[in-house]
Amino acid sequence: MERTHPGVAIICGLIQIDHLSRKLLLGTLPDFIVINGNTSANNDSMRTLLELLFSEAKVNAIGARAILDRLADALIFYIVRDIVEKDIPMPGLLGAFEDTQICNALLAIHENLQENWTLDKLAEKAFLSRSVFAERFMQVCGLPPIEFLTVWRMYYARRWLEQEHASVIDVAERCGYRSEASFSKAFKRVMGVGPGQFRKIGATK
Repeated sequence: MERTHPGVAIICGLIQIDHLSRKLLLGTLPDFIVINGNTSANNDSMRTLLELLFSEAKVNAIGARAILDRLADALIFYIVRDIVEKDIPMPGLLGAFEDTQICNALLAIHENLQENWTLDKLAEKAFLSRSVFAERFMQVCGLPPIEFLTVWRMYYARRWLEQEHASVIDVAERCGYRSEASFSKAFKRVMGVGPGQFRKIGATK
């Protein structure tokens, strides 16, 4: 952070997102965002948050890095909220929730990950024909429906393997796969390594 002149500040930062989350969030945020100084509840909160960031960045106290990380996370959410409130068109996962019919399909996936979802079943949830649904889903989410389904399943699979230390067969069943082999193949295609190797890598970190 660098103050170039009284009343003006420049904040530079880097957001690191793993490749799986990037795929899910493909195209979600615009290339740039302008947040004006007009008084609003969101802007006031963001201004307060920025003041806390600058204040914490000046000190070399215990926990300062952890606090800065959390404040930066909060800042991102405020920025996303500002985008949503301004109704800025957003392709990708966030934008998909503004499309009621596509959102119906996404919620169905989220609520029943074990279901043997097909393109026809998802189109039915969206009250659209198969062809219209596939085209619209691709336009909104940036991925074909079945590929999105696989990536979404692997996102949860990774969490269950990392955080719950669930068995591979248990995770496969939760993700709707009928065999451990088919799940492992899909996991490796998305994550780059099989679930067993993924767990070993996580254990060594």
